[in-house]
Amino acid sequence: GRGGRGRRNGTSLVCVGKEWYRFPSHFILGHSDLRLAYLKSGFTGQLPQLFVEDAPLPEATSLRREGFNDLNKEEMSRYVEADMCSYIVDLELDGDDGVRYSSGNFAESWEEIASVPFLDASHSPTHTRAFYVPMLSERRNKWASYKLFVARSNVAE
Repeated sequence: GRGGRGRRNGTSLVCVGKEWYRFPSHFILGHSDLRLAYLKSGFTGQLPQLFVEDAPLPEATSLRREGFNDLNKEEMSRYVEADMCSYIVDLELDGDDGVRYSSGNFAESWEEIASVPFLDASHSPTHTRAFYVPMLSERRNKWASYKLFVARSNVAE
C-alpha cells in the first residue's frame, strides 16, 4: 500500500533523480495523495518547485517565492533523502555510473515492482529509432530499463 515510509501530511513521495526532466510536475501522477520529490543526482541546475496549491489562478503561477534565482543555480532545498520516499522512478542505462536502486546497498531498502523497456536513443541508430521497421528495429536498437521501486518498508503493509 501507500503507507509508512515517505508519507508526509497524508501524501506519499514519488522520487526521481536523474529522471527529473521527464516528471516536471506531480499532476501527472494522477492521485492527490502522491507528491513528486527530487533526489540528488548529477544535475546541478535549478529544479522545478511545486505551485502554491491554495493560491487562486492565475496568481499561483506568478507568485514570488524563496528558493529561485535567475542564474539557474542549484537550490539544495529541492532535494529529499531516499529514505523519505515511498517510491522511486529510475531509468537504468548500461554504462551509467549513477545510483542503481536495484543493486548494492539500495537493494536492501527498495523492491522493483515494475520494469518496462525504454529506447536508449544515444546507443541506437537514427533510422531504426525514428522509423519502426519490424524485426530490424528490435534487433538494432538498444533498450534500457525504466523501473519503479517501492520502499521495502511499505511492501508488507
